Amino acid sequence: MSTPHGPAETTRRRRSIVRDEQGSVLVIVLVALVGLSALAAAGMVMTETELRASENQEAGTSAFYAADAGMQEYLGTREYATTTDTFTYSGGTAIVQGEKLLDMPTTNGDQFLYRVRSVSSYTPPEGGTASRTLSRLASDRRQPGLSQLSEAGRGRRSGTPGRVRPERRRRIAGS
Repeated sequence: MSTPHGPAETTRRRRSIVRDEQGSVLVIVLVALVGLSALAAAGMVMTETELRASENQEAGTSAFYAADAGMQEYLGTREYATTTDTFTYSGGTAIVQGEKLLDMPTTNGDQFLYRVRSVSSYTPPEGGTASRTLSRLASDRRQPGLSQLSEAGRGRRSGTPGRVRPERRRRIAGS
């Protein structure tokens, strides 16, 4: 004689519960696949965003170096910084312009203060344009037999008051 709560009844209940849950594994697997697909899509979007940010950073760096190279070439080749010149490099094109700000006669000769601006642009192969602007002060000290254009703040004082001599750059072996 079997009671309603006996082992046979428990086995029947388990079987009926298992039959009712046969489709639940499919639902769990589908939810897991949707979640993994969303993670994969988010990863691809983040990778694309990082790639574009890297390209923009590279283009900006190239434009900055072109502006700096144009500034250095302009300061190194001009006796009087009041002209506008264009310099072309592999990293972009720099337009450099000098503007006289101050004219101060001194006992050691005349001193002029200039603002030199270098604007460069670079167009990477991927498209778009990066632009950078540099602005520096430069001084021109004219003494009898001396005419020198130097970047303000980039020279160091010599023993003679009123003269600035540009810092010497060290040569690196192999360059």
